[in-house]
Amino acid sequence: SSPPFIRRSELIMSDTEPSRKKVRTEESEDQDVSMASSSSSSSSTSVLSSSGHGGKENCCVPTMPFHISPDLQEEVFHSQPVELVQSLLKSAGLFKLLPQVAAFKFEGAETIFKAKNVLLVNEGNQVLSPGWVATRSGNIVAVGDESAILPWQGTHTKFFDLGDATLIPGLIESHMHILGFGVFLRMVDCGREYCSNVKEVYERLAEAASKTDRDWVLGWNFDKALLETPEDFDCDEMNKYVSDKRVALMHASMHIAFVNRCYLDFLKIKEGVEPPEHGEFGYDEKGKLTGELREVPCVGMIMHTLPPLTHEAIMRAGMRAAAYLHRRGVTTATDAGTGMLALENDFHCYQDLAASNSIPLRVICMPLQSAFPKPMFHTGFGTKWCYVGAMKFILDGSMQGFTAHVTEPYYTQPNNYGIPGMSANDFRDRALYAHTHGFQLAVHCNGDAALDVALNTIEWLLEVHPREDHRHRIEHCQTPRPDQLERIKKLNVVANFFVAHTHFYGDWHLEKTLGPERAPRISPLRSAQKLGIPFTIHSDAPVTRPGPLQHMQYAMCRTTLSGQVLGPDERVDVQTALRAVTIDAAYASHCEANLGSIEVGKLADMAILAENPYEVAPDKVGSIKVLGTISGGVHFPVTDDE
Repeated sequence: SSPPFIRRSELIMSDTEPSRKKVRTEESEDQDVSMASSSSSSSSTSVLSSSGHGGKENCCVPTMPFHISPDLQEEVFHSQPVELVQSLLKSAGLFKLLPQVAAFKFEGAETIFKAKNVLLVNEGNQVLSPGWVATRSGNIVAVGDESAILPWQGTHTKFFDLGDATLIPGLIESHMHILGFGVFLRMVDCGREYCSNVKEVYERLAEAASKTDRDWVLGWNFDKALLETPEDFDCDEMNKYVSDKRVALMHASMHIAFVNRCYLDFLKIKEGVEPPEHGEFGYDEKGKLTGELREVPCVGMIMHTLPPLTHEAIMRAGMRAAAYLHRRGVTTATDAGTGMLALENDFHCYQDLAASNSIPLRVICMPLQSAFPKPMFHTGFGTKWCYVGAMKFILDGSMQGFTAHVTEPYYTQPNNYGIPGMSANDFRDRALYAHTHGFQLAVHCNGDAALDVALNTIEWLLEVHPREDHRHRIEHCQTPRPDQLERIKKLNVVANFFVAHTHFYGDWHLEKTLGPERAPRISPLRSAQKLGIPFTIHSDAPVTRPGPLQHMQYAMCRTTLSGQVLGPDERVDVQTALRAVTIDAAYASHCEANLGSIEVGKLADMAILAENPYEVAPDKVGSIKVLGTISGGVHFPVTDDE
């Protein structure tokens, strides 16, 4: 069961399930975010379920109250079969209300969905072939075969025959940067899809500079590790292409940035200038600045010199990201570092997006601890469309950028152990406040040295301030040693693996960062599974593109860009991979009572697939077409023009 503060927070959950409206941004470039709803949803939430829910608490489907107010009676009786209501009233001793039941006409479910296959992803991993799901007031009220669903057919029930499609729980993106991803989709993409060498990067940025009146240009998605010809960015070479405007280029990891000499001069960074604490400036072998700014304090120097985004611009970014996620079957996404883009305005935008009913997406906000050291809310606060998750801490950098904090030096850099995000004592003090004020912790740890700091602190916290079912999380968890996996299990910590690294950076880790001994052990999903460690997987977008089906494929195949299988013993089966992006992802955020499986009483969030993942080859799962999503019982098809 959830900890007490989670249960208290459920009291403020919204008791309405607003219909999700068509998404349309103001700009013509954003026309691909249209999501036409094909049904509407009731404005009130049923207070009864047609069956129990395994003893789990559910804030959105409370049990029968002992005193039903007159204004609730009609909704109670309209939304349930007469026999069920009578049985519940009798069990509650409310015999006086029995005559009133017959006076109301049962209206049934609002929507019923039929599919060739329904993957419940429940405790028994049941599959219905074919299967039916009935929803009302945003919740699932019945699941089963035709005989189980027919009693829910009402006068106004909308029926959706999904043909040969497969229905699965709505997919959960458990760690990304939603608004940041939406913003960068409009910036200059210098990734491997557009550039094969660094010269093409310079040319692409120069072309963008020639087309804008602004005195700055921002690119993203650059990583020399992914270029056909790995070459370093150089500020003076970039200056040969653009010298009259500031040029900044974000590394794909978002932990490093590159700037031209013009930008260095603007920032007053010269050879010999000390970088901010926990940051570094890059130098070549001759002692010349390269324009590389390593880690969050240095990257922040750039962000602080750019014009602030307006509320409207951030809202449009949120819509762009939501549209992208919808096309990939995502119905819930975690913003891992809310406040990173625009401080409290991040929260304002998520609240406004939820209130506008404009996106079929639930958002879990992880407040960034450095932005909100002592917030007035804690994990669980919010509505069922937008609520507060774990407190986010950053203990190190990126593995591919050689800044993750490791106990053994990097394979090709024997004097480099990475960059700690903060000291162990500093983290202990900050984590103590969060732990004792109702927060789940989400701790960014790519390297094993950072993970040591995190686990030592969590162990200490649980000794001095014990908390049941805390579910503190390790984000990315790329290089845990076997002894650390044992500690993770012992401390009841949740692992959130960045398994996409096996595909995009597997070759790089083998040859450059970790070497042949350590690289095959990154993201050890199978080892975690054997130990009984609860885990989920994520994209960390914009670091890699979001799409849980594709990331399931990475977890099952672990195939590098060159075709090698990196750590074959750490591959998992399709059932495990699907659970990692549904019910286990929900567990990681304390919301498995409401999300993650197709069960009576849960929120009616589902994804509609053209094929059954259980029947597709592992290396083809990422290519399964998403036909639409169901969010709060409302059908949102993916249209051809998206």
